[in-house]
Amino acid sequence: MKISHIKVENFLGIQRVDVELVSPITVFAGPNGAGKSCFQNAIRSALTGFMPRIDKKKEAKQLVKDGAKKGSAEVTINGEKSTIEVPSLKGVHGSVFDNPAISYVINPASFAGASADERRTSLFEITGVNPDTNNIKERMEQRGCDMKLAAYVIPLLRSGFPEAHKEAKDKASEARGAWKSVTGETYGSQKAEGWERECPAAVDEDRLEQMENRMAVVLHEVGEKGRKIGGLQGLKLQAQDEQAIVSKLQEIADQYETIHTQYLAAHKRSSKCASDLNTLKRKVMTGDDLTILECPHCQGKVAHVSDSLVAYQDPADVDPAVLAEYEELKQEAERAYELANELSLELDRSKRAQDELSNRPRIEVVTDEQIAALDAEASALMEEHDLLHEDLKAARAEKLEYELAVNANRRAAESHELVKAWSEIADALAPDGIPSEILGEAIKPINDRLKVSAAGTEWMTPRIHADMSITADGRLYHLLSESEQWRVDVLIAEAFSHVSGLKFLVIDRFDVLHPSLRSSLINWLADIAGSGQIDSAIVLGTLKKPTATIEGVMSSFWIEGGVLTTQKQEQQAA
Repeated sequence: MKISHIKVENFLGIQRVDVELVSPITVFAGPNGAGKSCFQNAIRSALTGFMPRIDKKKEAKQLVKDGAKKGSAEVTINGEKSTIEVPSLKGVHGSVFDNPAISYVINPASFAGASADERRTSLFEITGVNPDTNNIKERMEQRGCDMKLAAYVIPLLRSGFPEAHKEAKDKASEARGAWKSVTGETYGSQKAEGWERECPAAVDEDRLEQMENRMAVVLHEVGEKGRKIGGLQGLKLQAQDEQAIVSKLQEIADQYETIHTQYLAAHKRSSKCASDLNTLKRKVMTGDDLTILECPHCQGKVAHVSDSLVAYQDPADVDPAVLAEYEELKQEAERAYELANELSLELDRSKRAQDELSNRPRIEVVTDEQIAALDAEASALMEEHDLLHEDLKAARAEKLEYELAVNANRRAAESHELVKAWSEIADALAPDGIPSEILGEAIKPINDRLKVSAAGTEWMTPRIHADMSITADGRLYHLLSESEQWRVDVLIAEAFSHVSGLKFLVIDRFDVLHPSLRSSLINWLADIAGSGQIDSAIVLGTLKKPTATIEGVMSSFWIEGGVLTTQKQEQQAA
């Protein structure tokens, strides 16, 4: 992709740069603080939307050059313009905006400054190696992973390998914890293989069933004995109650003759007293029991006595002795009558007792011997029950211990298998597993290009490793000198540009190179430009004077005070 025009106004330290790029290589040089890095930042902002030197959008006004109200940057690539305005941050992004390599070809040092995960993701995107789910599943199946378990973590791949890898490791850790909870021991892969708890002999199920059946029979018989004993004790109590009732009835019945004789005597006495009282009434002609009438002929008073009428004698005329005798006899007659009635009732009660005795049903007599015999039988059954209970308790405990051991061995084996299965999945998803395989496919075209470029520049050969470390001729990146790191950054940026198809570079700070090495950079860029491997290369650096131009290959511009020298002269002339 050819960069044909760059226009920057009032952006950071740049006042105005408006330049047509007619050569594949364009060098922008100038003294320190002239605005070269600002120029590079303006290009980067126009192509990527990245805002340098600010953290928040509200700080965007600081990107405008002092004294101006707004600024802008515009880069034309293959006839397509990408722009950015400050402080509004509005702009138009060309198609290069979506290219994953754009940030690195404009700012070569940014790849080494990225995290391992960011480097890995960028390599996948730049090389077009797609670690899609189906591809990963096929690789996991080839490794022999348990795909039923893998189904739980595969959806997490949408968030990247680290999330899925962490989940698989957590599952393996859970399985190790489950193994420890079963065994009581710390998990070890060799220890867990074939681990078994000491298992007692299996219980004779037939014998256990016979014991349980006999226990059921004994419990039933004990219950029956208990019910029978309860029945006999109830009958015994009933018989005792009946005996008390019969004894009482017999006592009352036995009094019949005595009461009968007493009754006859009382009745006789009552009758005599009544007769004597009736006779005496005629003498006293008084008493509350007399009926006093008036004679219809002479109007004299008469009394009704024993169905006959006699002349009524006033009580005042009666002999007091006869009247006293009458009152005494009257009271005796009343007592004789009441006694006869009481004895009549007692006689009826005694008769009823006799009748009830003759009609009362017989009650079965229960002896203590009968109850004692049943108690002995029940005790014998309970002794058998206690022995059976102890035997059953021991047999069931043995059975439980056996089952627990068998179950523990099964669960331990299952947990161990889960540990192995999840560990295999975790290993497959680990950085040095499938990601490394896929990453190797992504890294290869980059490392191949780095070999070619290192040979063309005669610089150290950079290499990106599966763990995302960077080396040059085997030395780690952070151990390199500043100049060596710069060269590694440039070669990596060019490799990204080449593989992604961008075919352009923006390189700042080339003054970090020793003068003897600067020519190797320009010669290499000229070679790959001449062979069509790169369309545009912009090189910026701090120099004491402008570089020479190479007709048709390299153009050179001098930046000072935020403008190109020729543009500055034109402004001064105007």
